[in-house]
Amino acid sequence: MNHRFYELPAEKQQRIVNAGFRTFAKNGYKKATTEEIANEAMISKPLLFHYFKNKKGYFEFLYGNAISYISQNIFIDEISKQTDFFEMLKQSTIAKLAVFRDYPYLYEFVLTAYKEDVEEVKSIISSHNEVSLGKATNVLFNNINKAKFKENVDFNLFVKVLMWMSEGYLKEMLDNKSTDFDRISTEYSKIIDMFKTNFYKEEYLQ
Repeated sequence: MNHRFYELPAEKQQRIVNAGFRTFAKNGYKKATTEEIANEAMISKPLLFHYFKNKKGYFEFLYGNAISYISQNIFIDEISKQTDFFEMLKQSTIAKLAVFRDYPYLYEFVLTAYKEDVEEVKSIISSHNEVSLGKATNVLFNNINKAKFKENVDFNLFVKVLMWMSEGYLKEMLDNKSTDFDRISTEYSKIIDMFKTNFYKEEYLQ
């Protein structure tokens, strides 16, 4: 990419990034057009290619930045040092919602990208996921006190189920174009507390 992109005003950079997040999330890589992206970003198509060599280069820039935003804002020291699983989940969700305020389609973009079957972008997605997301996720779980869970709980399976629920819930909020992030955070915390009540040992519910 052309590094002069970073010389643009922050508002214009954000508009160009959000245009890509939204268009790729809505259409997928194959059907997303640079014409639609340029219109959404309120710039000309030649200017888009001035900053990004081609559609693949633009997608790679977006995906790399999406993973960077997630890693820097969600997998931070304060959260990764948390030993209580459910408190860690609440804190990471609050951090995630803060990212969504600036980039409302980021999460949906990442989910859509993860399912891509276009060969030219699968390697991009795979390399970023293995290096960044895998490492960051391990950091989140490093200090979790699993002894707080009831004896019959399969922790790894439980995490999968909870992540599926979280993804579905946040996607529904985005699909409904809900921007009341304080309400979403409060409601999500209630859901997490419900899981905690059912899966933690009694002595850890005080």
